Amino acid sequence: MKKIIILATAALLFTCCTSVKQTSPSVSETYFEKNASSFEVMYLENGIPLIVKQNENQQVVSLSIMIEGGNALLDPSQSGIENMTLSMMTRGSSGYTYEEIQKQLHFTQGSISGYTANGYSYFSLNCINHHFSNLFSIFSDAFLNPSFTEKEFGNVKNENIQTLQSIMNDPFSLAQYSAERTVYKNHPFETDIRPTYETIQTVSLDQISDFHKTLLNSKRITIVAAGNFDPEYLKKRLNAAFFVLPSQDYVTPLIPQVTISGDPVIMSHPSAAGTGFLVKTYPFPQFNDLDYMPSLLACTIYSETLFNIVREKYGACYSIGNTPVLSKAPYMMLYVNSASDIENMPSYINEAQSLMSEGKVIDSKNPETNEFTYLTLEETLEGYKNSLINSLFSAYITSSGEVTQIMGSLHLTGEKEAYLKLLKRIEDVSADDIRRVFNSYWINSSGQWFIVTGPENADKVPVELYK
Repeated sequence: MKKIIILATAALLFTCCTSVKQTSPSVSETYFEKNASSFEVMYLENGIPLIVKQNENQQVVSLSIMIEGGNALLDPSQSGIENMTLSMMTRGSSGYTYEEIQKQLHFTQGSISGYTANGYSYFSLNCINHHFSNLFSIFSDAFLNPSFTEKEFGNVKNENIQTLQSIMNDPFSLAQYSAERTVYKNHPFETDIRPTYETIQTVSLDQISDFHKTLLNSKRITIVAAGNFDPEYLKKRLNAAFFVLPSQDYVTPLIPQVTISGDPVIMSHPSAAGTGFLVKTYPFPQFNDLDYMPSLLACTIYSETLFNIVREKYGACYSIGNTPVLSKAPYMMLYVNSASDIENMPSYINEAQSLMSEGKVIDSKNPETNEFTYLTLEETLEGYKNSLINSLFSAYITSSGEVTQIMGSLHLTGEKEAYLKLLKRIEDVSADDIRRVFNSYWINSSGQWFIVTGPENADKVPVELYK
């Protein structure tokens, strides 16, 4: 379903490495204190911060070099250049061919990967503790001295072309992609983290090589590790490898919040014949905002309500939901997959909105009358809180998941342990908070619809109903 949505949000939900079924103030406070005390912060000789999250019970270790700035520093004509550069950095170095790297990773069941997100990127090593020493030599050489061969450059370009074709050939992905690109028009994130056709066609291997040098700036880098590490040993290895990194002035780019409005955007696609794929974008609060956690819970409750009304009651789509797309400039998407009744879809959604505004939650459906029975938000909120805690906190029990949380926390808040405070923030949400944020962000804020349907129906979409 969510080819783009999941990729855009998974790294930024700040999930924690535990599964909690019941909460109380003492539980959240104890959880924070226990986990916050397992951090060790050190600095390499050239000033690069090293954050180590110790877990002696975890035999798989994770190490990431986080590079701030990302697409916010680049012109739209450079869309995806950082993504392509990081991909090339995994495909051979001065000391190891791509084939040798792959052989070692296969033998040790390790991985070396590069990732881009809005506003930052990172280069990661994940492996069993026993193999860390040997794989670190490959990892550091790949980061510092990638080989940048013509053969692998061609492979990277072809893979990105295939990814773009997959997006453009799938009407649901196309709707999400178009919505995202419109949200970030004339914004620092207008430069896409993914390559565009234009980038792939125009970028040269020399440009990739030159761009790589801009990533090797100690002022932009933080190194984050999690697992059963010896911090002093890790610091020694990092100092030996990265003392050569230059230091250049760096100013964190200012990221304004997005404003969302506009008439519906109607697109046609042959694969959407006989159906429709819809996305509506709304604003969403920032991670540190008091409205963030109530809004995240509202997304969960509203998604369930939408599914029950639009899918179960009216049978008007295959799936429907609401999800945030998180970054320093967050927004959210209401998505409808395979809509069979585009004309009446706004009225069905309005029905779900009315239930949310009234604080009604669907409890069950009478099999004889097909009528719903309802509970109040107050009666059901604890269940939704526990569900969110479990889905967020139990999903990331690995060292790599914890490293991702720490980097996201650092990027969005400047605090390495911000994700550890989520448990307390969930506990503090009230039913009134849910109603307040829903009225603010869903009912009273402007949004914009993006609709992909078959060519035969593109001019029949009731545009006025989606304004």
